[in-house]
Amino acid sequence: MTTASRIDDYRQVAPPGAVDIILKLAEHVRGRRLLHVSGGRFGGGAAEALQTLVPLPGDVGVDTAWEITGGDPVFYGTATALQAAMEAASASSTTRP
Repeated sequence: MTTASRIDDYRQVAPPGAVDIILKLAEHVRGRRLLHVSGGRFGGGAAEALQTLVPLPGDVGVDTAWEITGGDPVFYGTATALQAAMEAASASSTTRP
């Protein structure tokens, strides 16, 4: 299990002033709610990233939660198709004629 990161932990590795900029920008979203949704808590890129990312918005006053959908075969088929469509759209928007 990954230990929760705190926003101030990033001062050691972020460019000077970067954390202060994040904290200043966060004033605009303080008090809002953010829900992360994924198919599972383990394995895959989203689950690995969310283990450390979910706690961070709480440091700046954003109520953050992470819910699991259960991930049956229909869910994974839909998620895979959606990801492929978004990647295709992203690739076509970055290609130049």
